[in-house]
Amino acid sequence: MALPCPTNRICPLIVSLCLFEQKFWLIFLFFFKKLIYKFIFFIILFFDCIIYRSCEMENKSNKMQNLLSFGLILLGVIFRFIPHPPNFAPINAIALFSGYSLQNKFLAFAIPLSIMFVSDLVLGLHSTIWAVYLSFGIIVLLGFTLRKSFSFKKLTIFAFASSTIFYIVTNFAVWLTSGMYPLTKEGLIQCYIMGLPFYNYSPLEMFGFSLLGDITYTLVIFGAYKLALKRLTKVQLES
Repeated sequence: MALPCPTNRICPLIVSLCLFEQKFWLIFLFFFKKLIYKFIFFIILFFDCIIYRSCEMENKSNKMQNLLSFGLILLGVIFRFIPHPPNFAPINAIALFSGYSLQNKFLAFAIPLSIMFVSDLVLGLHSTIWAVYLSFGIIVLLGFTLRKSFSFKKLTIFAFASSTIFYIVTNFAVWLTSGMYPLTKEGLIQCYIMGLPFYNYSPLEMFGFSLLGDITYTLVIFGAYKLALKRLTKVQLES
């Protein structure tokens, strides 16, 4: 008499376990994301209170400007969750805008970095995330210098500079920590060459999705800010 094949019992068991594990992680991820979104909500309330406290001695116009800046920063972060081409993201535009629009220097760093970190908990962290935040901080400092004299021509140059800073800092971190390249001058040059968008995707990226994203988001966010301020000033004059 033929013995029953153990595979007939083991295979359904393995399939059942895999399905259970898949459902478990889907449920876990669902509730984890809900907690993250609640955490983002509390961060919004927290910084909303800080903004009002920091502006208690200032006029209503400054309060509205800070809240407008915060709203545009938050909107920029939300765009990270929308499907987009590789590297076409608002990260550098948010940093540049924060440095320019938020007069309180502590808030200029704290607000966008906090929201970015929480959103990264949802999108995923990686070993060189510190380099992303470091480049973010440098670009915020670049935004401070934009306060002295603003023009959209200068803004476009600063957007290009932001993209370059991000490229230099993050690829340096890859060279330093990934183990993919020798820790020599030649290895660093090779890392920067391999980091060029042209080597990763399509000929369109010779122009660079990263650079294109930085310029696009920077012009959109700053343009919306300037238009909203103009509208706000008009309403205040009429009232």
